[in-house]
Amino acid sequence: GNIGVDTLLFLRNIKRISGRGLLTAEITLERTSAARTPSSRRVSLSSGRALGRGDEEWFVWERQLAALGQPDQQVEIAFMVQAEIDAWRLIRRETAPLVVFFPTQKETFLGFVLQGPYRTTPARDNVPEHDEWNQSLVRETASLLAEVLAELRDEGLLTVEVLQALPLDADRFGPGTMFRALFESARAALGQEEMIPAADGGYRSARQLMLASGPGLRELLTPDLLGELCGEEGTIGFASDAISEIRTPVLWRYLRAEAGLDELTPEAVVARVTGEFLSARSDQWIISFYWFLFQHPALWEAPRQSGASASPASPASPAWSKPIIRLEDGAQVAPFDARGRPAAYLPGPADTGFAT
Repeated sequence: GNIGVDTLLFLRNIKRISGRGLLTAEITLERTSAARTPSSRRVSLSSGRALGRGDEEWFVWERQLAALGQPDQQVEIAFMVQAEIDAWRLIRRETAPLVVFFPTQKETFLGFVLQGPYRTTPARDNVPEHDEWNQSLVRETASLLAEVLAELRDEGLLTVEVLQALPLDADRFGPGTMFRALFESARAALGQEEMIPAADGGYRSARQLMLASGPGLRELLTPDLLGELCGEEGTIGFASDAISEIRTPVLWRYLRAEAGLDELTPEAVVARVTGEFLSARSDQWIISFYWFLFQHPALWEAPRQSGASASPASPASPAWSKPIIRLEDGAQVAPFDARGRPAAYLPGPADTGFAT
């Protein structure tokens, strides 16, 4: 009665398990498998329960061990999937013990399942980490992981949820740990290939992306403007808005520390804007820029200082020293001059000598 339906996931010659007992209800677990792509298959697991409760769907990829002299054996990677309206969604697992045809007690700390002919202790309660054969299987699995990520990317299935299933925690996958090769394989893929979901759709490499830290950034800066602002040739996009420091903290830290993505803050935008950059923008964009500033009062509010020492040029108000004001003649000036006096005014009913 305690046999899980995923017991059948990696078995090739057993398609059905039935059981009954004096104190347990009769169970029938079934597995069906069909080719999905040249390198993967879809496996359907039936629990035999009413209304399909407990049924599971999986995508499984395999890599033959011919390079290790065992062409009749393979290492495998499996993701649980869920059917959507027009597609499949890969699901991150909360726990994923290493499988040697059947689950062992070795937790991998991944969001997907690994299977292979690893050497275990007789009681299957441990998998020797530094065993040469086991390490060779991990290296083969790391190569398979890179192929799986590329295939998922090409199919549009490489979601933020899949990224969160990867070996992201450098503390858990440090040098010398059993699955370090998987950590290095994922880091190379995400750091060098176009595999990170972008906010404008599709995938970009780490050097083509930035992390948006603050509201209004994605709406204000299109990829061509972001590239120009950052002084880069070509476009720079924002990573998917599903990636955030609050919602996906581990992935956020990983993309910064391991994949090399820079973080763009509202303060950094104001620090980077120049009169030349602003002069090239339309009036409508300047209006959008003012709305962006309004969303971040710390960029322009007067510093809270007492007495006559209060200065508009205080670092507490970085926008005050930037040429953010557009005059009627198209020139860009700072809101205040060096003495803290307004440098521009709204036009009144009568002509004056002030800049408007």
